[in-house]
Amino acid sequence: MTDSALEQYLSLERKMKRLDKADDLRADSVRDAMDTIWYSSLSLEEKSWLNDREFPRSPARYHRRLLQRHARLSRERMRR
Repeated sequence: MTDSALEQYLSLERKMKRLDKADDLRADSVRDAMDTIWYSSLSLEEKSWLNDREFPRSPARYHRRLLQRHARLSRERMRR
C-alpha cells in the first residue's frame, strides 16, 4: 500500500519541523521535497485544507483531527 500524496506531505512536514527545531540544515531539502508534492500531487481541496489548518496545543489532538479529516477526504473521493 502506498501513502497518499497528503500523507507523504504531512510526514515530510513533521520531519522538517523536527529538523528545524534542531537547527539542522537538511530541513531545506525536506522543504524542496514538500514543494514537489505540493505543486504536482495535491488537490486544490487538500491545499486549501493545509493552508487553513489551526494547530492545537496538543500534538495528539492535532494528529487525531488530521486523521479524521483525511478519512473524510478519502470517503468523499470514493463517492466521486
